Amino acid sequence: MLLLLSVMLMSAAWSQALAQPRVDASRAQILQQSGPKYPRDAKKRGQEGWVMLSFMVNKKGGVSDALIEDSSGVPAFEKEALKIVRKWRYESATLDGEPVPQRQTRLVLTYAMDMPRRGAGLRFREGYSSVQERLKEQDYTGAQREWQTLADFDGWNLYETARLWALYALVGEAQGDNEQALTGLLRATRGGGSYLEKDFYAAALRKMFVLQLRADNRAGALATYGQLERRAGSLDGFEQLTEAATTLRERLQASEVLAAEARVEVIAGKTFWTRRLLRREVELFDIRGKLESIDFRCDWGRLTDKAVVGKRWQLPPEYGDCDVYVYGRKGSRFSLLQFPAIPAG
Repeated sequence: MLLLLSVMLMSAAWSQALAQPRVDASRAQILQQSGPKYPRDAKKRGQEGWVMLSFMVNKKGGVSDALIEDSSGVPAFEKEALKIVRKWRYESATLDGEPVPQRQTRLVLTYAMDMPRRGAGLRFREGYSSVQERLKEQDYTGAQREWQTLADFDGWNLYETARLWALYALVGEAQGDNEQALTGLLRATRGGGSYLEKDFYAAALRKMFVLQLRADNRAGALATYGQLERRAGSLDGFEQLTEAATTLRERLQASEVLAAEARVEVIAGKTFWTRRLLRREVELFDIRGKLESIDFRCDWGRLTDKAVVGKRWQLPPEYGDCDVYVYGRKGSRFSLLQFPAIPAG
């Protein structure tokens, strides 16, 4: 069987929130790229899935500090994705004619069989129905248990995987667990709508936008709303979402400080929290637990430091768009503050 590898660039326009990079800068260009091998056991089972990664391109064009930021949940795919991406080679990014490190745009590696199964099989449909029955009975513990049983089977195709995580979101929503609901929707929609029905995918995006607003993930909310805008008819009859997005964009231009509550989680064996930044001045506040380091990965630069309270980091405009990564002990909580370019008052 052949491996069908699709690389989907995950990016968004942040020009309204971050200063534009200077025109004498160039992004890294791929020179050598190959797809990961399909894990033998996964191939035998017909297992499909995806892995979302991010990594730095150093001054010499090599890949460094590769991280798995999310996946469909198959460890074998995660292992192979990390192995192959570290072998990729780039022509380095430049700033003022000099090589500089670059935060490569997040990408998703998709593992799909050359003759994929379309739709859901009988085994998946039966398990899916069992979870729904538990939800109707308001047996949320049973629904979570049934969902886990369904998730433990390692032979689902991409459509089934997307539906599996959408079901995870539904179980979380039924219990009032917005964090679980958002996690499920994010994973269900990673394929950009390729594996879900059109109306179902649009509904998932709308729900995800609302949950991201509730979680103070403004950058994520704007990215999700952008996806809705690009899909004809997805916002018809949902004027309240458009109003919320307009208000959000206005707030980003205002003088208020943006605050987000955060928690360090384990992702593919590493403990960190990450988010796309909307402002250039950042500070940590109210740390509960143990944080170790903070890492700003930008289009044309990088800044790393100890994660401490009382220190404000200011990212140069020429760095372009930036993501922040905070490393520490699992479960540690903190607040991330983003300050406006012109202080209030």
